[in-house]
Parts: sequence; structure tokens; C-alpha cells
Amino acid sequence: MQKMIKISVGLFASILCSLLVPANAQSTPPGDSKAPPLLDCEVTSQRDLGAWDDAFVCEDKDMLVLRRGNTLHTLLMGGGAQPKEIVTLEALSHTRIIACIPSGERVWLLLNSTETDAFAVEVNSAKVADFKIPNLTIPGSLAPRIQSYVTVPHADAVILMIEGGDRETWPRDGNRPIYFWMSLTTGNVVRFPIGWDLDYFSMDQGVAVFGMTQEEAFKRQAISMQTGASMDSIPFGKANGYVPFNWTDTHAVKPIYMNRPKMGDQAFFRGLAVKGRALFIDLDLDETFYLSQAMETDGFVGFRLRREGGSGGEPSPLWIVKAENPTRAERVAASVTDFAVLKAGNGVISTTGHGAKKASSEAFFRAYHDKSMWNVLDGVARLPELERDLAEKNFVQDQTTVRLVKGFGDQSPIVLCLFEHFRGDMRSLVLPREEKTVKRELWRRAVVVTSKGERCMTGLLREGRVPDILWLHNSGILITGFTEAGKTELSAFTLELPHATK
Repeated sequence: MQKMIKISVGLFASILCSLLVPANAQSTPPGDSKAPPLLDCEVTSQRDLGAWDDAFVCEDKDMLVLRRGNTLHTLLMGGGAQPKEIVTLEALSHTRIIACIPSGERVWLLLNSTETDAFAVEVNSAKVADFKIPNLTIPGSLAPRIQSYVTVPHADAVILMIEGGDRETWPRDGNRPIYFWMSLTTGNVVRFPIGWDLDYFSMDQGVAVFGMTQEEAFKRQAISMQTGASMDSIPFGKANGYVPFNWTDTHAVKPIYMNRPKMGDQAFFRGLAVKGRALFIDLDLDETFYLSQAMETDGFVGFRLRREGGSGGEPSPLWIVKAENPTRAERVAASVTDFAVLKAGNGVISTTGHGAKKASSEAFFRAYHDKSMWNVLDGVARLPELERDLAEKNFVQDQTTVRLVKGFGDQSPIVLCLFEHFRGDMRSLVLPREEKTVKRELWRRAVVVTSKGERCMTGLLREGRVPDILWLHNSGILITGFTEAGKTELSAFTLELPHATK
């Protein structure tokens, strides 16, 4: 009975909300609950941070790393801090930062260079770790680059996959990669024998397993992630569960798969590897599914699975699980394209399948404790709704997209939802007597949602070009960047967030 009353109240709230929106506004797909009041995210300060050759966000250290010429700077978030010079090295001049990896007080940057071997530098001590490949011409026809990496924080180590390099002197056929292990504690580097290929990890990622062909026989070799040294045997089998190596995946949460008897090498989803812990999750899946997206916040893990043969970007169901009780996975929503897990299991979800052509996206806040959901744009006036027969024409584009910019830093997580609605007649030429035309319009709004379910709208990003860089710190600092001719102009905007997030 209580549930029926709750739904009735939610329906009444949606009807009341629709009466408050202008009559010609596009209707908002409702959640099952009314959204909280929409507050104003005032911009309390704005700073020009200057032009830089490279810029990278170090999410776990509340800072940006910036490069100008051969000098690195750090910019701490908050308090009007200014960029601080930290390291000057000639080798930095032609680099791009591809990763920022903290380890205790140390912060390692992984860098690709157009003039040298790829290398890492520790920003506090200026210690350099080189990933050198013997007898390779540098830079040659192409400098080698870090294509992928797997960080294992609880082992204080990272494995790097390096490819590219000069075609004439590259030591492997077909330009196949070479692998390195690096200690995040000492910066020591181990280059694995040429011909080894990273295959998979143990479920806690404490052991890496490589495959190689020796004397026309395929063999495997286990490596300790703590030391980079070879092990006498492989202490586990794929039937018990393993974490596969996927060079496109550099995220912290990894999938665990297992092989079933008489099913060959076919992989079945078994759970997730989170911070060195294996979370076994039983979804009763008889078919093969692969991990599309996963993230962990505050002891809660959200994840999406894709079907075999599907792409990671296609819509799929979202599950959320509490790390302390992983057997009870909860299916949250279908047709999810992106999500952010916030504090206490709350989250923001982007789903598709909306609008006349079922091609538009919407964003919803979902509360973990009572499973309620509300639309982030609830009560916000939108573009006037098109007549249905016109909206369904194949030459009319009328689509809303949602981009979730997830906050970083130590404070309570927030998310910026950037909505863009484009509408227009896509015909190149329309004669006067032909069908009715549709005026081209672009509508854009940015709404910040907090972990507690508050929301506020900023006047930023409504007009003009969307910045090439959009980074949101959980304190409410929005970093934007525009790149032209190899230089990135950065700006910082401080937003006044709802009181409860401070």
C-alpha cells in the first residue's frame, strides 16, 4: 500500500510540474519521483590559467599537471592557487602525458615523446625511468609509444605495453608490442623478453601471465607484480577465474571471467576485481557478456555488460553492487549509455531511447536507499515540441544528447550533466512548395548534481563551441580548455554549489 501511495504522489508531482512549464516546452520524461528545486550555480570567480603545451588531470591528487616547453608545473585545486614549477628536463620538450599514477607521496607521469623513448618521471624527485628497446633507431620513422598500461596499486607496480617505433629496426615482426614492468616505489624497470605477450592476471592482479612461442611450442610464464620476477609455476587456472588483459582498458575496476568445463576458451562473466579484491557476482548469465564500463565509489560498484559482438558504446543494463556484499547485484536501469557512482551508492544515469525517434538521451538521479529516480531536467523549459508527424520525418534531426562530466578530488563526488539538443532540416535544398521545413536550433544547458541529490544550473557552456577540455573538481571548480595550433588555453570557473556539498 505504501508503494502505491508513493507512485501516486510521484505522478501528481509530475503533472503539477508539467503545468508549471511553458505550454510550448518539450515534455520531460519523468522518473518516479519529483526532482528537488533547481538552484543557481553562480560563478563566483573566473581565472585565466594561460597557454600550455600539455595539460593533464591527476584525479587522485587534486591537481593538474601542466607543461610549457621543458618544464612541468602543478596546479592544486582550490584557494586561488597558481601553477607551480616542479621539474625541468630537456627530454620533456616533445612529450604528451598519458597517465598520472600516485603511489604514496610519489606521483609518476607516463609520457610519450616524438624524439626519445617513452619514459616516466616522478614529479617530486624528478627521477626518470626509461623504457629503452635495444638496437632501436630513435626516433627513426616513428618514435615508440606507450599504447596501454595496467596499474596495480596494491602491488605498487605498473605493466606497460609499448608499440610503434622505427619500422626497420623494431625487434618484433608485424610491429608487435614489447612489455615492461615498473616499480612505483623505486622506479626500477624490467623489460620482458622480446616475444612475450601479456595474456591475463590473477583475480587479485598480484600475478601477471604472459604467453610466448618457444621452439614452436606455446608456453606461459607467470610474473610477480610486486617484484617483476618470474615465478616457477602459474598458481591458478582460467577455470577458477582470471582478469584478462585488454589493451583498450586502463580503468581501475577490471572484469573477472572464467572458463567452463567443455566450453573451451569461451569466457563467462564471473565478477569484478576492485582494489586487489575479487568480487564474485552471480547474474545467472548463460551467454557470453563482456564488461563495457565500471567504476567504484564509496564501497559501491556500478557496471554495464555488453553482449558478445556488441560495442562498448551501445546501450546496456546497469547494475550496482555493494562491495561488502557482492552477491546481491541490483539491476538499476536498461538502455544505459553512461553513469556515475556517487556517495552512498547514489548515482547519475544517462539512458537512451527517448523522443519521437527513440534516439534522444536523458539523465536521471537515482537514490540507492529508496530506489527513487528523478529526471535531471525536471521543470526545465526546453525547445518547443515538434508536431509528431514532422518529428518523425527522416530528413528531420531532433535529438538530445547528454554528456556526464564526473568530478575528481577528495570531496564528495559531483557530476556535471551537459545537455545539447540539436534540431534541424537536414535536406540540402527545399523548394518553396515542398513540405514544411524545420528551423535549425541548438539548445544547451549544464546542470551540476551532488551526491545528496541536489541540483543547480550554471549559465556556462550555453553558447559557442564546447571546450576541448572539461574537468570538474568536486569543490566546484570547472576547468575548460581550448586547443589551437598545439597550445591549450585554460580557464578556471568557481561555481557556488549547494551548501550541503561544502
